[in-house]
Amino acid sequence: MCAEKIRAVSQRARYRDFYDLYFLTNELKVGVGGALDFLKQKEIRTPIISTNIEKNWSIAKEQIEGDLGSIYCSEEIANKDIEALIYDIEFDDISNSKLNH
Repeated sequence: MCAEKIRAVSQRARYRDFYDLYFLTNELKVGVGGALDFLKQKEIRTPIISTNIEKNWSIAKEQIEGDLGSIYCSEEIANKDIEALIYDIEFDDISNSKLNH
């Protein structure tokens, strides 16, 4: 689930994906490292790129109100906490060319 959320935040700008990623890693203590390792084993059609994650977060922050109306949030998470997660993940871009088959 965490691996799929990392893929989602790289490919689309939806606040709920960032919220879920934060919740998984901080509340449920799911390890990001293991999720990244798992992603490297999966088929990668669209590269997972850290700059895309940062760009999508910028867009998602602007659209929080609209996105929150369609999801249930058990608690409010400050933007600064989500940003800390995004910028603290030690992340190497993942693409087809980096996979060893």
